[in-house]
Amino acid sequence: MRLIISIVIILTGLQYLQAQNQNNTWLFGTNLGMKFNNKVMSIIPDKASNMLSGAGCAIISDKTSGSVLLYTNGKQVWDKTNSPMRNGTLLKGSSLSHSISNGLIVDNYNNSYFVFYTNDIDEIYYAFVDLKANGGLGEVVYKDSLLARGMDLQFTAVRLPNQQGHWLITHQKGTNKFLSYRISNNQIYKSPVISVTGPQTYPSTQYNYGKMTSNRAGNRLAYGFFPASGSSIDEAQIAEYAIDKKCGTITILNDLYTLMGTVFANSCRMSYDATGRYLYVSYYRLGDTYELYQYDMESTDPSASKVLISASYEVIGDMQLGDDDKIYIASSQNRTFTSRISVVNSPSSLGAACNFGQNAIELSQNPILGSIGLEHFPVFVHDISNNKGTDNPPKLNIIPACAQSRSSFELQNTTDVICDSVIWVFGDGNSSTLKNTSHVYTKAGTYITKFIWFVCGYQSEIIDTIKIIEQTTFSLGSDTTLCNGVSITLKVPITAQNYLWNTGDTSAEILVKKAGRYQVSISSGNCQSTAEINIAYHPPLFTALNDEYTICDKEKELVKLDAGEGFSTYKWTPTEDTTQWIIVGDLGEYFVVVKDFRGCDGSDGTKVKRRCPVAVYFPNSFSPNNDGINDVYAPVGVDVESFQLKIYNRWGQLVFESDNLNHTWDGTIKGKFVPTDTYIYTAQYTGFIHKKMQTFNTEGNITLIR
Repeated sequence: MRLIISIVIILTGLQYLQAQNQNNTWLFGTNLGMKFNNKVMSIIPDKASNMLSGAGCAIISDKTSGSVLLYTNGKQVWDKTNSPMRNGTLLKGSSLSHSISNGLIVDNYNNSYFVFYTNDIDEIYYAFVDLKANGGLGEVVYKDSLLARGMDLQFTAVRLPNQQGHWLITHQKGTNKFLSYRISNNQIYKSPVISVTGPQTYPSTQYNYGKMTSNRAGNRLAYGFFPASGSSIDEAQIAEYAIDKKCGTITILNDLYTLMGTVFANSCRMSYDATGRYLYVSYYRLGDTYELYQYDMESTDPSASKVLISASYEVIGDMQLGDDDKIYIASSQNRTFTSRISVVNSPSSLGAACNFGQNAIELSQNPILGSIGLEHFPVFVHDISNNKGTDNPPKLNIIPACAQSRSSFELQNTTDVICDSVIWVFGDGNSSTLKNTSHVYTKAGTYITKFIWFVCGYQSEIIDTIKIIEQTTFSLGSDTTLCNGVSITLKVPITAQNYLWNTGDTSAEILVKKAGRYQVSISSGNCQSTAEINIAYHPPLFTALNDEYTICDKEKELVKLDAGEGFSTYKWTPTEDTTQWIIVGDLGEYFVVVKDFRGCDGSDGTKVKRRCPVAVYFPNSFSPNNDGINDVYAPVGVDVESFQLKIYNRWGQLVFESDNLNHTWDGTIKGKFVPTDTYIYTAQYTGFIHKKMQTFNTEGNITLIR
């Protein structure tokens, strides 16, 4: 009696990212291994692991680096250091050297994994691994949880459309029933989706089952089974099925039923090519011939499309699609499996162009070591589809309002969330089945809300809280009128999430310096309140002071500075007087500060300037002989505002000019002495007479004596 033992590692996680190196490392139960790097295969030297097993194994690698994270043979789990994982021994799986078809490896957003394994009495168990535990080496949190009994012990896994989980697909013995177990939200749903379709498998344990595998898109499934050696049944049942990744249902697409004659246990292995178009299947035909066929699953009649790729006395063992898009096949020598592997180098090419190479790779320098257990490959989750955008997880937008107002509940990515129905649970005893809705809470408080969505009868939910506050009213104060030049700070007296003034400011307070209507809106979620205030200004205070006053100090004149009547208080500077008017006789600046009955301040200033009569004396002679007496011609004046003097000789030539009383004539012209003679001058000057500006023109003679 031959047994079928299956081991599966399944991760439950979020989106499958661009790096897809989870399947890059292959370990066999003979300490051998191979690795893919940038789609190039290399052989891992002998002793690649500490695992010896006649059956196959399951392994998962880091999605970015491709380095091994954990692996198992169904009896024990090893960590990335090739050491037994904590609590990872004595699993109920069987490690007998019998057929094993599946080892599934996928990534998980929180580094946790479900490990599925089978025993030899048609039971499927699972364990849960937390890779974050034990310093990143991982720990088997629990193990030997029974999933199902009476199974064919062949299974695979494909992604859910939203990439937040997987379907574990298996088959019930003696029936035509597929069972799909949903794995999502870090749990396994024990009630499977049952699909009745395709040929019926054999009920007795004397029958063997070949393999179950999916294409890389995860939307098609190939499953083959066959009778045991010596059976009178001479048929191999192989079929292709469509997978509804949303609901987990399976539907037969193509029946590749084959009448073979005597069938041997090592036949009915299969693998899709990278495109999913071609399916490679092995058979054992009467006459001790192992045959490898290629089927075109996109032809009008896939069953009739088969092309013989190889026929040989040697056994065709397990086969698997590698990361380099080649198909690797376990090979035998003299009907004994060795460490040699055959390769279909171009499996996406039709017929002989697929370039099959018999025993093309030698994995071990020790063929004897490699001859044990290499019949079975670690099989991975081949579904590497990236369904981003087809069914993203819900993105919720919950905007709270005040009590007695409408809070909004919105599903933002409505178009790309797959769901059959939804329920919003508001937490106050009310709910809604609309994707986008609103709700009025009658009382303030914190409520626990749920968004529940259903897909094919499966329920998922997101729990959140919403805080509802009482409708708040507030005031900025009464309308007010301010004195000219006074500023005021307007402040919202309560705390809110957002503030918006009609000035464009977004702070809780603003500084106001001019008249106007000021309004502010505050909000916390959808809870909004508004207040406003009018600010006016009293007109500025004006005094009766002139801009300036004039006196002639040498005549001891006085002037009266009057700020005007009607003010409550007066204060003069620098005299410190507090009267309406003051009398001053000193030149300079004077300031007054006044206050009216409303308390408003005003100020003004003025200047007291000198305004004495102008007088200028013009001498009629001078003697520039350097005797120190009357050597220069210099008019003398007081209170002169402007001055201009020109001196001419008797021929009318200009010999001197000046616009400054302090600029004197020394009796030269261009540095040369002028002769003794009579000269003529003209002058113009300005000044005040009786406090009024006047202009004076005069002329006369000057006698120059040497």
